[in-house]
Amino acid sequence: MAEVYLLLQDLITQTDDENIDRLYQIHKSVSKRKLVFSVVSCLAAKRRQIARVKNYVENVIPQYTPDDFRNRFRMSRSTFDALVLSLSPQLAVGFKGGIMKVSIEKQLLIFIRYASCQQILTELVDSFVVCEATVHTIIHRTSSIICSDLLPALVKWPSGMKVQETVDMFFQHKGFPGVLSAIDGSHIPIKTPKVDGEQYYSRKKFPSIILQAVCDKNLHFLDLYCGWPVYKCI
Repeated sequence: MAEVYLLLQDLITQTDDENIDRLYQIHKSVSKRKLVFSVVSCLAAKRRQIARVKNYVENVIPQYTPDDFRNRFRMSRSTFDALVLSLSPQLAVGFKGGIMKVSIEKQLLIFIRYASCQQILTELVDSFVVCEATVHTIIHRTSSIICSDLLPALVKWPSGMKVQETVDMFFQHKGFPGVLSAIDGSHIPIKTPKVDGEQYYSRKKFPSIILQAVCDKNLHFLDLYCGWPVYKCI
């Protein structure tokens, strides 16, 4: 059985005809139960070998330069700190995340990595050393809190009788149900300012300011936010 186990370890990392033939010959001489037990044991051992980053939030992230942080989380540290301050009361209520309490900072970092970089759950589990169920809960809980508590203060949607009117207009003209408005952002090209000009250069390689707009189906602006340098908006 030890030979079966070692062969299975080889097959997980590399496959060659000789190993497969040897495993087939052994299979004929051992019971199915023993073979299954070896497979399960080998896979479990392989699972235990997965490397995880210890104290990533506590020790690694604080060492990031401003550019490192922005590249990994698509926002500046000051923006992240503002989010922590704004969402702390809601994120602190009623969530522990399994056996150990998950800090507000870690909850937000997990959510931001998922939302901005589309990092898959298993990678988040290994980076932040939490279980997959905890990551799933954090993502859904944080997005709900942002939509219910933060979004209304930053974005103006149609209200009152305009709600159903706008929804009906989108459906009649575009065939898409339940659309309250359309929201998007755009880079408005400008001349490079003489002061802090580098802060206005976008990932599109030209100087710009950010426009965020909410529109109805006729492209009428319902809400606008404009004017910040690109560098200060991320």
